[in-house]
Amino acid sequence: RNNYCGPCALAYVLGSDPDSAAALLRKASGKRSIRGVSNGHLTEAIWAAGVRMRLAFPIGNVPHPQLRRWLSTREDPAALYIVNITHHYIVVHGNQVFDSRFHLGKPLEKCPYLLRRVVNAWRVFPPVIERNIFLSVSSLQY
Repeated sequence: RNNYCGPCALAYVLGSDPDSAAALLRKASGKRSIRGVSNGHLTEAIWAAGVRMRLAFPIGNVPHPQLRRWLSTREDPAALYIVNITHHYIVVHGNQVFDSRFHLGKPLEKCPYLLRRVVNAWRVFPPVIERNIFLSVSSLQY
């Protein structure tokens, strides 16, 4: 089972499982195994799955804030975001954080990553899906 942060973040956004998400990332990257994921491959896989998103950070040439500070400046605190924090992907959805350690979510105030720097963040506009429903990779158009 693939339990790396990139596939786990993608799986949450798609309402899928990490192994199916890793298959999409293999298609996007051309790699045989998925451990580290680039921002480009992650965004390509998300777009290929039909999910739309836009860059929420950085906008312009600004320093990278700590996650705690970035959270307080989110455009919509209830929205879904994929956040790249210093070599790690997390999903922030409302007041919860999800990643390869916290599959069921963890309250933001108890998040161990609050002092990490935000490198990139994308606001995700997913289709209406039920979380934790496994999607077949073959059913997604690439």
